[in-house]
Amino acid sequence: MDMFNNYIYLVILFYIFYFFFFFLGRSFFLTYKKIIDKNKESKVSLLGFDLELFFPLIGVFILGNIVFLINFIIPVGNIYFFIIFIFLVINFIEKINFISLKRLIYTTFPALILIISTYGASFHYDAGAYHLLNQAWFRESNIIFGFSNIYGAFGVSSLWDYVSSLLWFNDSFIFLHFLNILFILFFYQFIIYSIFVQKDKFFKNAAYFILLFSLLDNLGFLGGRNGFIYIQGVSKQDVAISVLYYVSSLLMLYSLTKNSYNHMDFFIISSLVVFIIQLKISGAVIAIIYFYYFYNFIKYKQITYRSLLKEIVPLGVLSIFWTIKSIIHSGCLIFPLTASCMGRLSWVDVGYLKDIEEVTVDYSRSYYFGSSISDWFKIFTSNDVNSAVVYNFFWSALIIIFISIVLLEKPVKKNLNIFLVFLIILNALFFLRFGPDLRYLMGFQMLLITLPSFYVKEIKLKSRLLKIIVVLISIILVPRMQDYQKFNFFSSPNLYTPQVELVTENNISHPAVGDQCWINTDCFQNYRPLIFDEKYNFFQVVYIGSNQ
Repeated sequence: MDMFNNYIYLVILFYIFYFFFFFLGRSFFLTYKKIIDKNKESKVSLLGFDLELFFPLIGVFILGNIVFLINFIIPVGNIYFFIIFIFLVINFIEKINFISLKRLIYTTFPALILIISTYGASFHYDAGAYHLLNQAWFRESNIIFGFSNIYGAFGVSSLWDYVSSLLWFNDSFIFLHFLNILFILFFYQFIIYSIFVQKDKFFKNAAYFILLFSLLDNLGFLGGRNGFIYIQGVSKQDVAISVLYYVSSLLMLYSLTKNSYNHMDFFIISSLVVFIIQLKISGAVIAIIYFYYFYNFIKYKQITYRSLLKEIVPLGVLSIFWTIKSIIHSGCLIFPLTASCMGRLSWVDVGYLKDIEEVTVDYSRSYYFGSSISDWFKIFTSNDVNSAVVYNFFWSALIIIFISIVLLEKPVKKNLNIFLVFLIILNALFFLRFGPDLRYLMGFQMLLITLPSFYVKEIKLKSRLLKIIVVLISIILVPRMQDYQKFNFFSSPNLYTPQVELVTENNISHPAVGDQCWINTDCFQNYRPLIFDEKYNFFQVVYIGSNQ
């Protein structure tokens, strides 16, 4: 058996990948404890969850921001040694808690199943259209003024792309698929902790409801699919956002219910919120819960806004630089919202930005308030996938509501009840107007499914074996059937990008077919003339030709 070409090798590779991010996240936590945490809190848990559980995600957050900040000055390809230095040195500050680490390792068993999806992995269409090309530009150039003029989608450069730009190895993009698996693994680790480690009934109930939801995802209209997470095509970040939204929302809602407020919890939750927004601007809907959590934290702790804001100054600085990046790339505070764009900047073409905004809104089948909601719904559900998810989610929700009525207990406090109603309404309005795309809705749908956890008595499954079986079935159903069909224990897959055929018109090369340039930075999907200039010496500026 070739030790470098089999399933075992693939598993080892993933665990190296996993623990790289684990120790990078741990370095962030140790830095917080030594420098930022003025209260010197020695907690090793986040609302009953081992902090180690969150380290890999924090590691992705840290790596992405290191790459993002350094890319202001130099291309991504030049910073490997700097990152390895941080990774190695900071972890020596404090000994590892091997008890928590042992429990964490036990909960990584879903990875052994999720890795099978690698055998059937393929690129998302958007990977070829702009994600990989975006990453290629990061690897070859420092920050570019008017970057979105090269291709409109570059205006929403995600932290996902900054992280991914470091994960190109040996011409294979398997590590980009591992990045997707990392977040789904965390999702199941969170569920396992909720059932077997957590003592609070809310998290246990939420875990049981979401597991039921995952099983129902495989039944129903057009074969199932009700809004539960799935393994997306390589280089797409929507599932990661959904997982972060779901978990962060549960943590904040639990804090609000129990009046459980801790400064370390606040900093980590705030980091997750910033992470969500950096992954995609549509994730800003998490702010609805976060601001209410922020307000109640101050009220309960009886501290000032200023003192609490001081604790997240590093996150504030990151957010400022992220906004500056958006202005440099597109000329907009929020791209492609033209109302937030600065038309006086030399690299900004307002007409071009308006075209992008219209295309973006129309593509998401957004609802225009004042128009017929029934007509919009007919158009939205004319798509088979949309229709299946809407109807299957409806029936899944009815089943869970029926179970909740049977298990109904005394309601939570009145103020939270009112907030939950507003939360649902505001989220619904946000997604209706700015993009009811099913990829964006998963986190919100899963949160809706678990909200009854506040109102029911503890769901008790006494059989440990039954719990394990239910979790295992849910995990097994995540990879697609074709992934299992392609699985071969004695080989490990690779993932290569196709070659793109180019045609040249007006001195600009375009894809001969479609709009996928893949990783070729000599390829341009924007058919408008472009002018590249070194006006600012160290920085490159791209203009729409008509601006000159």
